[in-house]
Amino acid sequence: ENMENYMSARMDFFNKHPNEGRIFFEALLSPPRHLSVQVSPIISEFNALNEKIYHTTLDSVTLRDGISRDDAISYFHLMQLMLNGYFSSPTFQTTSISEKVKIHEMIVSKLLDYMLYGIAKGEN
Repeated sequence: ENMENYMSARMDFFNKHPNEGRIFFEALLSPPRHLSVQVSPIISEFNALNEKIYHTTLDSVTLRDGISRDDAISYFHLMQLMLNGYFSSPTFQTTSISEKVKIHEMIVSKLLDYMLYGIAKGEN
């Protein structure tokens, strides 16, 4: 329905199904080369779900002047790519996948809030 419910459902799933969460994140962040053909359509389906959530989220907010819907969707995509790249980087090389899941979901929730509502209080 919306970003908040989506993030809550993800966290609930990952908490109840840690093994599946680990498999999901391993496939998302660094899919095994020998499974890339099989994993690709699944990742595409996940990305389509994210795209739907992005659009639903944008339906519920008023964009700033000068920011088009396409700009906002592109921003969502860029942030998703950057975050996934960050979690695939050497920074998290020694972090267990279960810890990555926890950190990732915490960061995603905050990042989405920052993306939608900003980090600075407007000056009057």
